[in-house]
Amino acid sequence: MQIYVGNLPDDVGPDELKQLFRNYGNFVGFRVQETHLEDGRTLRYAYGVIVPDKAAERAIERLDQSRLDGNRIEVRKYVHRVSGNERRDLNWEQEQCGGPERRHKERRKYTGYCKQ
Repeated sequence: MQIYVGNLPDDVGPDELKQLFRNYGNFVGFRVQETHLEDGRTLRYAYGVIVPDKAAERAIERLDQSRLDGNRIEVRKYVHRVSGNERRDLNWEQEQCGGPERRHKERRKYTGYCKQ
């Protein structure tokens, strides 16, 4: 299951997230991203994959709204927005390295989730 971790502190990277989630199943990896807002603030968040799904659900239950270096983090299942208000789940456990769409192939190359 792919998860989203929001409101990350400035000094937290993939290694720190690995330590935080180490007790909740096997994770494929985390990708930390930043969005710079016009008002000067920076939003830091990460996407990661944890298998099996039950382990990811347990991590979401226990870590959502917990504190990490002074920030209250948000941990939830990642839902990919397809268009407008329509959403679909990314089923990473079954289609982790599959999918005929070019967009998915590009994502795999960028994120490194799938070993090719």
